[in-house]
Amino acid sequence: MNPSLNSQAVRDSVLPPITSLSDSSIFTTDASVSRDLFALPGGNVQLAVGGQYRKEKLNNRSANPNLDVPGLSTAQAFGDRDVWAAYFEAAAPIFDQLSVNVSGRYDSYSEGFNKFSPKM
Repeated sequence: MNPSLNSQAVRDSVLPPITSLSDSSIFTTDASVSRDLFALPGGNVQLAVGGQYRKEKLNNRSANPNLDVPGLSTAQAFGDRDVWAAYFEAAAPIFDQLSVNVSGRYDSYSEGFNKFSPKM
């Protein structure tokens, strides 16, 4: 078998030259602060809070926009969204052998839904 014996047109019909330019981007910025609040027998109670902003963009073009390649998907995806978040963590070492840690994160998406994720 020597594939070079086939013409370029035959090779292109079996495996057409397909170019699909896609791109995505993400921009994130966040800030946080933390400090000791007061002392307990096991150590200092600590609190940290922060926030984040994220911009996401997607441009995924179809690899078969003209439907000229049978069996090849025409799937494509486009979009962008903004995500705002706030988070906190509190650590309380009550005794040397007992400490409490509580944290959580709240995310707000530009599509109109929100999510709170606690952790204990």
